[in-house]
Amino acid sequence: MEPVSMYGESKKMMEERVLEIADSQTQITILRPAAVYGPRDEDIYTLFKLANKKIFPVIGDGTNPKISLIYVGDVVKSIELAVKHGSPGVSTYFIADEEAYTWDHVRSIIGNILEKKHYPIYLKPQWVKQLAGVIEQTASLVGAHPIINKDKANELILEWTCSTEKAQKELNYKSDVTLEEGLRRTVHWYKLHNWL
Repeated sequence: MEPVSMYGESKKMMEERVLEIADSQTQITILRPAAVYGPRDEDIYTLFKLANKKIFPVIGDGTNPKISLIYVGDVVKSIELAVKHGSPGVSTYFIADEEAYTWDHVRSIIGNILEKKHYPIYLKPQWVKQLAGVIEQTASLVGAHPIINKDKANELILEWTCSTEKAQKELNYKSDVTLEEGLRRTVHWYKLHNWL
């Protein structure tokens, strides 16, 4: 695990510290959820807001990079399973849908749910980093929170996929909510609360 952002670095340091202090009697479970989405989520909300305006930014060519996603309800389920499982030592699990998705697939589903034809804007990774730098600097000048910064751009341009095989075997984990259903629930919540 080689972090590319300050957030990732902090998580790595935490896990290393846990391993340092753990002994044979310690029982610690570390869950590593993929990109989490669902009602109330503000990070992915920007994407829905743009899609609602018929614009959909895509990093790469739409088929690469891919991304692992997980609906918030399935994250809660994984926590419950981890609590019940409990075994001595430090156990680490990736939590995600079993399938990794392309951004074109995600875009297509969101378009169908919103019932809007939107226009994909394919962005080369180096453009994303440059754009993030401009947005971050501009936001700091006007005292606003940037929708993307250079640190986040370093994460976005990479392929973020993971295997849930260990969680399936040891925790009996399997995501319950399909991507389409999860995105539909998310859009419903945004509309219900006048976010869209």
